[in-house]
Amino acid sequence: MSDYGKGEYRILVATENVVQSHLVRSALERAGYGVLMAASGDEAVDWLTAESSLPDLVLVDAEIPGISAFEVIGTLRYLDRRDEVPVVLRTEALDEGTQVACLAAGVDAWLPIPAEQRVLLETVARLVPTASESGHRIAV
Repeated sequence: MSDYGKGEYRILVATENVVQSHLVRSALERAGYGVLMAASGDEAVDWLTAESSLPDLVLVDAEIPGISAFEVIGTLRYLDRRDEVPVVLRTEALDEGTQVACLAAGVDAWLPIPAEQRVLLETVARLVPTASESGHRIAV
């Protein structure tokens, strides 16, 4: 696990794909977000349960090693203030079955892999709370 980069809002990104990891992290950091990368579902859960404050958003790939993306989401939903943290699921299969599973799990949005950078940033901006709503400010 690595620490969040500088940024007012904190995003936990769970993906094992090295190329996608780099692209997503770069796009989010250039947009001013602090980013923490997890390479597996287990690592994402470890980070979520170890931190005293939750991230402002969780971006998780449907296909990650270790525990599944839906188990990561389930863990998050059982933590304190669980409803305050939006979840975006990235998937290569945006079929109706995946969409139904996302809604049942409490996923706030889903994106294709790969997603255009503009679409990624628009989705995150729509879901991340405003400064007055967020208790998660990072010292820059």
